[in-house]
Amino acid sequence: MKKAINSIRVGVDNWLYEERFNKLINILKEYPGEIGQVALLTQNYHTPMPIEQAAEYAGILKMRMKTIREAGLAAGINILCTIGHHNENLDNCYDDDTHRITNIKGEICRGSHCMRDTRYWENYVKPVYRLFAEAEPEFIWIDDDVRCDHMPVGRGCFCDACIKSFNEKYGYDYTRESLREKLNATDIMLRKQWLEHNGSAVAAILECIGKTVREVSPDIILGFMTCPRFFENYDFRAAADALSENGRYEIMWRPGGGVYTDYSMEDFFSKLRDIGMQNANLPEYVISVQSEIENFPYQLIKKSPFFTATEGLLYMTAGCTGTSFNILPGETREPIENCIPHLAAINNAAEEFKILNKKLEGMKPVGIGNAWKKDMQAYTYGEWTESYPDVCVTELFNFGLPECYSSDNSVCTVLNSFTASALSDSEILKVLSKGVYMDAQALSLINRRGFSEYTGFEAGESCPQDAIEKYLPVPFNGGISGGIRNCRQAFNFGPSFSLIPADKASIPLCKLVDYADKTLAECSMGLFENKLGGRVAVGGYYPFTWISDYNKALQLIKVFTYISRNTLPAYIDGYFRIKNTPFVKGDKICVTLFNPSPDTLFEIPVNILTVKNCAVSYNGNNKEILTASGNYENYRRFTVPSISPYKIVLIEL
Repeated sequence: MKKAINSIRVGVDNWLYEERFNKLINILKEYPGEIGQVALLTQNYHTPMPIEQAAEYAGILKMRMKTIREAGLAAGINILCTIGHHNENLDNCYDDDTHRITNIKGEICRGSHCMRDTRYWENYVKPVYRLFAEAEPEFIWIDDDVRCDHMPVGRGCFCDACIKSFNEKYGYDYTRESLREKLNATDIMLRKQWLEHNGSAVAAILECIGKTVREVSPDIILGFMTCPRFFENYDFRAAADALSENGRYEIMWRPGGGVYTDYSMEDFFSKLRDIGMQNANLPEYVISVQSEIENFPYQLIKKSPFFTATEGLLYMTAGCTGTSFNILPGETREPIENCIPHLAAINNAAEEFKILNKKLEGMKPVGIGNAWKKDMQAYTYGEWTESYPDVCVTELFNFGLPECYSSDNSVCTVLNSFTASALSDSEILKVLSKGVYMDAQALSLINRRGFSEYTGFEAGESCPQDAIEKYLPVPFNGGISGGIRNCRQAFNFGPSFSLIPADKASIPLCKLVDYADKTLAECSMGLFENKLGGRVAVGGYYPFTWISDYNKALQLIKVFTYISRNTLPAYIDGYFRIKNTPFVKGDKICVTLFNPSPDTLFEIPVNILTVKNCAVSYNGNNKEILTASGNYENYRRFTVPSISPYKIVLIEL
């Protein structure tokens, strides 16, 4: 199958009716937008379709895919329901007596079948996939219902068969009630076993699907759609190995997450991080990764054409090779021509899609990591099936510090109390031997674990309501000494701790004062270099939030260049709202800069870890040569003349 940067998913009502379908194909010819694949969805409701209906639709799909190929596009099928997403159209969907997704309280989702029940594989999964494979698609997408989280019951599956399988595998005799009690008691080993149990169920059904389809044709390429999957042990490598038969067959991946409007830029950044984390766990042989852009429920004014295209470009800065657009009008039967502005916007961005796809091929984001790992769900608090890992430090990456999504590609690390609690002793030592920025709670936890000689500080008392951070007159604070940061504790309740230097080499950077400038704590932030060779920075006062003022942003940029020993691949050496993601492979560096604001940015200074004095900048359809203006430690400084609102500039060295 010809490689494609972008694809489009076509709902039933847009391919079932021939006249409407032909109009769509003509529109795609007029607005190609680097869309090389067309995936036809099998149904418009989220429970497994009757096998008789699947057989009927397979015949129509075979004809529609012939038309798509005649238009010069790759044609395939997106099977929307393998086990079912949730309760919808229950009176008209496939039904049998196999187990349903069951939560830990015993509540059942009738619309979602247990993926571990092999009777369901034989009764439904194999027959349906065989039917659609016989329709001769070039590819088949497996949708993201193959997971352990289903409305309205939440996380499962704790059906009788799953608990029996778990007990047999690990030698237990749990009931659902006793298992819930033990999991909620934070039995880490038991939780990890359950996560592995869930991940193995996903891998097993994917292996079944792969073998079923390839019995019909080994040339059909399979793809799998995912979303954040902590409850399945985030084991995408095992899932990919199962689907591809350990890399023997080419497969595709579609990382996603729900952002259905363009009302909030922070929603896009949250999904960007989710997609980056999904991509970080993929094996190297998965080379086609299309982010999912879904404008559900397909009310076209909720996300503008511009942001539909921009969102696809943005997720390429998290390691995607392109985009799968699910943006067409739904079953409203409105004129199909209403999608033209969205397709036109994608088409207008075609050159940008091509540049990002070509220049970032085989490269990985490198920068500051947040120490997440695939089994972090095991360390959450409270009702286990209703808790989620706290790994985000979003605001830290608002002003040009480089974020990455894999510990393997991080040059330094950010720790909060949750991520610190999930690290083993050897993992803590690894973090402390490089560079780390942590809050006071993480500091206390690490010190209690016996690593205080490597941190340089102890956490002191929590400070009262009106604490204000003041920058000390030390060389490191050059240019901001005497400045203050008031996070207004009366409004914004948050962490405010004193720090106690525990070593003569510890360097206080800030203290806490009240409104009368009376000292409340002699130290609230500091630096330390330990005997492992690592550099530690600790922030006791709002370390991850309310950090976007001029003084704190510039100080944190300096802190991270220091603790990383000047190994950040790139950073913004100034005060700008900007998303910076560097990609590295060998001696090649590409830097992507995204402007998330409605204002044009001008004269952006970018320090890049390189000995080269020339770089190529791609700004929309414009290409220009940038010349370094000076050397700064290990860096060359390049100045980007401007970045328009919500646009990406790529710098290649």
